[in-house]
Amino acid sequence: YYMNEIISTSKFNRYDKCILELISNIIHLNTTTKNPAFKEEKEVRLVYQTLDTGRYEYPESSSIKDLKYRISNNQIISYYELGFPKDAVSELILGPNNKFKESDIVNFLQYNGFEHSIKILKSKASYGA
Repeated sequence: YYMNEIISTSKFNRYDKCILELISNIIHLNTTTKNPAFKEEKEVRLVYQTLDTGRYEYPESSSIKDLKYRISNNQIISYYELGFPKDAVSELILGPNNKFKESDIVNFLQYNGFEHSIKILKSKASYGA
């Protein structure tokens, strides 16, 4: 963890280090733990964690692109784009509350360069599970 590197090399007191380590562990669990009801989706989660706010730009050779922002539900959300081969996506499972039409999803995928066939399925799990 990058956060653990900062904790171990910085001049925090013992209490601060414990709190930061606890926060780091909670963030890790929150982003990597999934409700077992969604096991069928075989989702892969990529988590990139950093405290280094000066790390906004990456070399061209990096799969991680520059820090970007978007607005969703009245919140500003920071994110990094990660390049990957288009053919890595073979299946798309829509959540139980998804209201998109399949034809719109197909058009969106084609617009974004996904020319190969991708299976589009509906999740059998419910959010209340």
